[in-house]
Amino acid sequence: MNTFTVKSCEKITPSTLLLTLQRDESERPLAFQPGQYAAISYEKRGIDVTGPFGGFVLDATRDKKAVFMAGGIGITPFISMLRYLSALRADNEVTLLYSCATQDDVPFAEELLSIQTEHPNLKVIFVVGKGPTDKLPQGQVATGFIAPELLDKVTAKNYTDRRFFICGPPVFMKAMSGTLLKHGAPKANVLTEAFTQSSPKQTSILRSWPANAYVLGAIGLVFGTFVVMVGDLLRVLPPTTALKPTKSSPYLITNARQTQLDQLVNSIPPSADVITAPTDNQMPSSASSTSSTYNPQPQSAPTTIYAAPITMPAPACQTTPSGRCL
Repeated sequence: MNTFTVKSCEKITPSTLLLTLQRDESERPLAFQPGQYAAISYEKRGIDVTGPFGGFVLDATRDKKAVFMAGGIGITPFISMLRYLSALRADNEVTLLYSCATQDDVPFAEELLSIQTEHPNLKVIFVVGKGPTDKLPQGQVATGFIAPELLDKVTAKNYTDRRFFICGPPVFMKAMSGTLLKHGAPKANVLTEAFTQSSPKQTSILRSWPANAYVLGAIGLVFGTFVVMVGDLLRVLPPTTALKPTKSSPYLITNARQTQLDQLVNSIPPSADVITAPTDNQMPSSASSTSSTYNPQPQSAPTTIYAAPITMPAPACQTTPSGRCL
């Protein structure tokens, strides 16, 4: 999120307000692709700008032939794209079909004509819904709406070799995309982003990206909290001692069982028949280390530990009716 301040606010047409924002010098530039948009929230001391969002973007290296179809304020992303192409001095072949209610409500008309002068591969056609058209270049104006005949003329009836970008109100978007698909335009080559002036709702390839970002963030927060809770619970619970037998250790037992067995063995008194070998402390001490001569002594035989044999009683014999012993 970046903080901006309002530099100017200008009403450029009866229905269009142009808001210019100034980035603070301490803020990083807002990196975006031509055609993307940002979300703006107003604060007492400035404006918070979040973004960029959207997949309605122009690829100058891929979209060598493009048709821009704007409805009303839908000209906004196309202004960004055309400024970008003009700055690059790109050779992309672009036709802009700009549908407006009247000739007095055409935002950025002068700038579009200026870019067209600098970009010979750009052609702008204004389509005025009603009223006079004398304020617009007569060779670049049509009346009514963007008809199929106009599209046939612009594309030379070849709808497969170019990219179509449509932006405007939902009704405009639906009508234009339907016409293009009916004339054979590949669905993958038709990019749309529709919105209305009275609503901030955006629809496009990534039509709900801001909302999706918030939802995904909330899901991530819940999942992270769950992971932390499980980790804390595992640290509180006593560790388990159960072990499962493996091929290398098929007779593993639990620590608790091993402790019981050790206690049982230690509780058994030693047998009187067992001869205990002397410990190191009971062995005779060796010759003094200060002796200057070495006098080997015969070594005694090693002590052997014997245990008395344990006699197990024979099992009782059980006889069968025939007299045999089992």
